[in-house]
Amino acid sequence: MTSNAVRPFVIVIAATTIALLLLSGFPGRNAEASELDSTVPAPDTVLEEDAPTNTVTSEPGMTYTIYDVMEEPFGTWWTPRSETYARDFIISEGPGANTYLFMPDGMADGETQGIIYAPYRYNIVANDFTGINVHSPEFFKLKGSGPVAGAQADMNLYFQYMYESWYTSVRNDWIAGTYYGYLPSAYYYIQQDGFIVMTSYDIKMNRAGALEWLGLPVDNSDPLAWYAGVGAAYTSDYANWFRYEGDTRLDIAYAYEDNYYSLYTVSRLKHDVATDEVTLQLMHFSWGYEALMTRWLTEAGVSPNHEPWYEDFSLSVSYGEETSDILMDAVCQYSLHAVKADGTSDAPAWAWEPHHIDYATAEDLPVYFTQPADRPSEYLPYSTLTYQSWNSGDNMFGQEVGYEYTPYWFNLSEDQRLVFELPDTAVAGYLGQGLPSSAYEYLAWGDASAFEAIRDDGVLALGHYVSGGPDLGAMYDPATCSLVIQGPVSFDNVRHTLDGPLYHGAPWIEFDVGEVEGEAIDVYKLDGKMSDSSVWWDCSPSSDAAVGFVMENHGLRQMVVTISELDLSTMEYVVLWKERVRFSTPDEIVSCGPSPTLLAGHDYRVTYTPLGDVGTWAAVSASFVAPGEG
Repeated sequence: MTSNAVRPFVIVIAATTIALLLLSGFPGRNAEASELDSTVPAPDTVLEEDAPTNTVTSEPGMTYTIYDVMEEPFGTWWTPRSETYARDFIISEGPGANTYLFMPDGMADGETQGIIYAPYRYNIVANDFTGINVHSPEFFKLKGSGPVAGAQADMNLYFQYMYESWYTSVRNDWIAGTYYGYLPSAYYYIQQDGFIVMTSYDIKMNRAGALEWLGLPVDNSDPLAWYAGVGAAYTSDYANWFRYEGDTRLDIAYAYEDNYYSLYTVSRLKHDVATDEVTLQLMHFSWGYEALMTRWLTEAGVSPNHEPWYEDFSLSVSYGEETSDILMDAVCQYSLHAVKADGTSDAPAWAWEPHHIDYATAEDLPVYFTQPADRPSEYLPYSTLTYQSWNSGDNMFGQEVGYEYTPYWFNLSEDQRLVFELPDTAVAGYLGQGLPSSAYEYLAWGDASAFEAIRDDGVLALGHYVSGGPDLGAMYDPATCSLVIQGPVSFDNVRHTLDGPLYHGAPWIEFDVGEVEGEAIDVYKLDGKMSDSSVWWDCSPSSDAAVGFVMENHGLRQMVVTISELDLSTMEYVVLWKERVRFSTPDEIVSCGPSPTLLAGHDYRVTYTPLGDVGTWAAVSASFVAPGEG
C-alpha cells in the first residue's frame, strides 16, 4: 500500500438465508462426513427484519434500494486508517449521525480539499438475471473441464475490513479442523492499515456442479479424501486467480492506486452424505478485494452504473444454467456528501450521485508500479478538469477543486427501478459553509468543535436535482419519505463540453436537511423568566423597545426563537422576527437579538421551538432594550 492508496466503502447484508451462511468463522471442528456444522453469522450482518421494505419480490427484474442513511457505525479499522494515511477522520457518531471528513490530498500545511461523507446501505435484488449463470459465475474460478448439464450452485460471499476479534474467531475455527493454505498465528503479525479485507466464500454444489466447479468426479464416493489430494494446489491456484483478476484482467490500479495483494488464502471441503451436496469454503485475505468486487459487479451488469467503496458486503447468488437470482446488500462509503443546498445561502443538504470508482491515472501510481496496458483509466478525462466546490466544511468552499471520482449515469431499463428510502427522523446536517484548515488540524487531534458549530440537524426531504429531464418531484412521496424511480429512464447532467464529460453524476440529487420542530413553547413574561407550559404572552411593552434573549443549554442542540405580532384584522399571530440559536456544548449560554423594535401597545407572542432531538428544558431570559441602546 502506498500513502495515497485506497478510499473505502461499507456494505451489509439483508436476508436471513445469507446471514445464516456467512462467516464469523466457517463451521468448526472435524465435522462428520454425514453432516455440516451450522455456520456462524458474519459480524454486523443485517437480518431479514432490517431489510428494506420494498426489495422482497419474486418478479423478474432488478431493484436498487438506498436506505439506512448515516446508520452504519464505524469499525475499529478506521483508527489505523486515520493514523496511517491521515485522510479520514471521524466527525460524529451515533444513529443518523455517523459522519467523517475525507481529504483527497491528505492533511496539508495549508488549505486543502475536504468532503464530509456519510454512509448508507445499498441493496440489489435481481431475479432471473441473465448476466451470470452456473457456467459463467463471474465471482469465482471454475476448475472443471467445461459446462456440465444439470449443474447447480448456491454461493454466499461476505467481506469486511479485518478486525482482531473476527480474525481470531475465524482462525480458531479453521485450525480446529482440516484446511489447506496458511493463516498467520496471530492478528498482530498482519500489518493492518485499515484496508486489509477478509473475504469468505461458502459455495454449495450438487454433484454436477461440483464436477464443473471443482473437477470432482460424479462417481467419487469420498469427496473429502479426493480434496485432500488437490486442496493445497487448488488453494494456491485460487489465490493466484484473485491476483490475476485484480492485477491483470480487471486491473484495479486506477481504482486503488496500487497492485492487488493476495495475502493469505485457505480452503476446505465439506460433504453432506444425505444430500450428496458438496460445499467449498474459502477465506481470502487481501488488499484490493473491495475494488475488484466493483469491477466484477460492473462487468456482470449487476451494478454497472454505481461503484462505491464497500464494507460489510454480502452477496448471495443462486446459479442456474441460464439465469441466476441475486441478493446483494452493503454499506457504501465515500459517496453521500454534505453540500450547500442549491438556491440557498447556506442551508444544509446531502448530495447523492452515481459514480465509478476510478480516481487515478498512470502518473498517480507508485514508482514501483508498471502501468496497466490493457485497461485505461476511466478517470483520465477528469484528471485535468475541476468543479466548483459547494461541499460543506471544505477549506476550498466556493473554489474550483479536482474530482475525487469518475461521474457516471444511473440509467434504468424497463424492468429496473431505483428506490431511496429516507429516514423519517432527524439526521446530522452541515451548513453550506467553508471551514479553515485549522478545523482539520483540530479534528485530527480529536476536536470536532468547528464541525459541530456548523452542524444543523433535521429530517431529509427531496430538494434540488439535476436529472436531464425526468421529473423526480413527481416520483417522490413525502408521506413515506421515499423516492421511487421506475425504468425505463435515461439521465443526464451538465457537461464540461458538448457531449463531453459529465459535470456531476446523473442524476445529481440533493436531500435537504429540514427543520424538525418540536412543540412551540411560549414565553409568557419578559422579565427574565420563562414557563415551560403553553401560556400565551398576554402583555405588550409599555414603550417602543427591542428584545434580546439569553439562553442556557440543558440538552438542546438548537432552537428557534420567534416573536409574532397579533394581526387585528384576522386575529392571528404573524411571525415578525425569527432567529435560530445553536448550542455547541452542554451548559453553554448563548444570546440572540435584539429583535426589531416592538411597538408600545401592540400584542406579541414569543415562543421558542426545539429543533432536532429535543433534550431537557432550556432556560430563556429576555430583556427590553430601548431603541438606540442596543
